[in-house]
Amino acid sequence: MRRIRRRKYEKRIKRSALPLGSGRRARFCLGHFAMRDKTLAIDIGGTFTDVVLRDHASGALGVAKVLTRYPDPSVGVLAGVKEVLADVSPGSISRAVHGTTLVTNALIERAGAKTGLITTAGFRDALEIGREGRYDIYDLFLKLPEPLVERRLRLEVRERLYARGDVMVPLNEEDVVKACDVLREARVQAVAIVFLHAYVNPDHERRAAEIVRRELPEVAISVSHRVAAELREFERASTTVANAYVQPLVEKYLSRLARGLKALGIAAPLHIMLSNGGSCSVQTAAEFPVRLVESGPCGGALAAAHCGNRAGYQRVLAFDMGGTTAKAILTDKGAFPITTESEVARVYRFKRGSGLPLLVPVLDMIEIGAGGGSIAHASELGLPAVGPQSAGADPGPACYPRGGCAPTVTDADLLLGYLNAEYFLGGQMALDVDRAARAVDEFARSAGLDRMRAAQGICDFGEREYGQCRARPRRRARGRFEGIRTRRDRGRGARSRMRRCDALGDPSGDRAACRGRGVRVWLDARGHCLRLRAEFCVAHRGIGFRGRQRALRRDGNRGARADARCRGG
Repeated sequence: MRRIRRRKYEKRIKRSALPLGSGRRARFCLGHFAMRDKTLAIDIGGTFTDVVLRDHASGALGVAKVLTRYPDPSVGVLAGVKEVLADVSPGSISRAVHGTTLVTNALIERAGAKTGLITTAGFRDALEIGREGRYDIYDLFLKLPEPLVERRLRLEVRERLYARGDVMVPLNEEDVVKACDVLREARVQAVAIVFLHAYVNPDHERRAAEIVRRELPEVAISVSHRVAAELREFERASTTVANAYVQPLVEKYLSRLARGLKALGIAAPLHIMLSNGGSCSVQTAAEFPVRLVESGPCGGALAAAHCGNRAGYQRVLAFDMGGTTAKAILTDKGAFPITTESEVARVYRFKRGSGLPLLVPVLDMIEIGAGGGSIAHASELGLPAVGPQSAGADPGPACYPRGGCAPTVTDADLLLGYLNAEYFLGGQMALDVDRAARAVDEFARSAGLDRMRAAQGICDFGEREYGQCRARPRRRARGRFEGIRTRRDRGRGARSRMRRCDALGDPSGDRAACRGRGVRVWLDARGHCLRLRAEFCVAHRGIGFRGRQRALRRDGNRGARADARCRGG
């Protein structure tokens, strides 16, 4: 019975995750939008802001790309909207959709509001203790992310609930009032309330929120039973604190954007993209901004799945490269892997456990190390490195006419001839080759290289970061190929390409050696076996425990023979 219910649930999830253009749900959505006139789409990145206006009757698109303005990104958004509305009536727009990386950047750059925490007595240091585990047991200089709330602003109140929600110690309201006095003196802008087992019985959190709202009427309040009503104390506290940390910033930004769109004559409702691929109202986004962590990249993933489906491709790799980071995700028949255990602001980008955990549903994307604005520099060991620091939009790369002087991937691309200096951003911006050359020359002198070799090295480092996406295969989107081949990979051999021999078997070339089900073999361009792993695959499900054990032993033996053949043994 449990297996039947699980299959029905998975079938329902897959059907709901289909992109527009496939199936009954997609036809309904297309017909629904066809009755409307125009849709306005807005995406804010770390460097550029994109605005697209689509006419559903004719299919015509109006596109504007402007630099992201800091500290108020709504200024750049409104400038782009004015550009696409040059010959269009604002009243004809019936829907506006917005995706943004504002929440992610605020958490990474620690640019949120001054936040306080009110928690159960004895759990003040839960944010710093975390899971008491080491994400890298061999790192003697292990770094953990700093909590978003400093310790002096983490205050305790006497209250306690049993695991089933029964009251052990009643809420001491005097402690809550005293905590408000301390937070008032510290001039906090947001307060997070996290009590033990509040996801079962939220009465104490509700009463504490009423007191805080009475004592601190100007402060944004986030309570854990509304932000993340799930068990696991550390993850729930981290999610609630992150929500409170960015809540004032997002609330002010969305209110300014809504007022600006209304001033331009756009009366259409504004919808905000969520991290799970859906959308919500401005009010919901302002109350739960932590759900917008992957708001921007999710729109690109859905668009890639839609275009792939229209072109007849079921397995699509969506790759979105921005100015600060790049992301990738695999989709199979329009379905995306969704996780509720994500992290943000990792100390080490590709090490799970080194970031702030968030209990929000997100598309399970792979974050790739560098973007177009990533800065080339010397690492702590004195070795050349690219990223994760980014020049952003202000001042931007050295070739931009905005005063930047640090060498970036964009500067290297310009010197190598991959970018047209006279026709960048659709001809709206001219790139300065001399400034890019001077920035790369400074990096070249420190590395002991000439200009062109230094530029080529910066591009190689960037591409090596992009290639990290192939190191985390997805079970649900199993294709014949994993990895990314960029425009500069042609003719570079094994260092920039790697192919995977799937368990389903491919009779061509070296991949004829791996026909064992449940075995994955990774081969480089020379045919050498890089990694071999036996795992449960679709063929192993439903055959019982002993059958799975026999299958694994059989596949392990076949995989060892495949490894020997790949190495020429």
